[in-house]
Amino acid sequence: MKTCFKCGEAKPYSEFYKHPAMGDGYLGKCKDCTKADTAARVAGKAKDPDWVVAEAARQRAKQAKYRVDGVAVELRGEMKRDVSRRHAEKYPEKTVARTTLRNAIRDGRLTRKPCEVCGSLDSEGHHDDYSKPLDVIWLCPKHHAERHVQMRDELRRKRALERQIAAA
Repeated sequence: MKTCFKCGEAKPYSEFYKHPAMGDGYLGKCKDCTKADTAARVAGKAKDPDWVVAEAARQRAKQAKYRVDGVAVELRGEMKRDVSRRHAEKYPEKTVARTTLRNAIRDGRLTRKPCEVCGSLDSEGHHDDYSKPLDVIWLCPKHHAERHVQMRDELRRKRALERQIAAA
């Protein structure tokens, strides 16, 4: 048994996170108190739009490292089909736009163009508005991903500012 310095309750060691720098090898506060402190810290920091964007970038870098290290799960077979099906159900407008674009390219009604940023011939159609499926910007995979990161960051900043205004 160990006593949490935060809540003062005596709990079994399984209720404490391991921490090699501590004398007994466990953190001094229990898991519940640690989770509450972390949630409060994140809630406070989430009010800063710059922190929100920086945290998103940190998470993207972390996931990229997982992919490089081979820790990330690669979707295959039934799992990949299941993820695709759920995505199509969640975002039907995106699915229709992508299918319409693919069919137009296949049928020759639309021609794939080079990336508008770097000129690469390996390009993808980016929809700014999914209600206009054939109105696309042609971007290479790198610039397409950067465009989505930029759009998400702008949206996160906007939402964080709206939360600040609502809280004031």
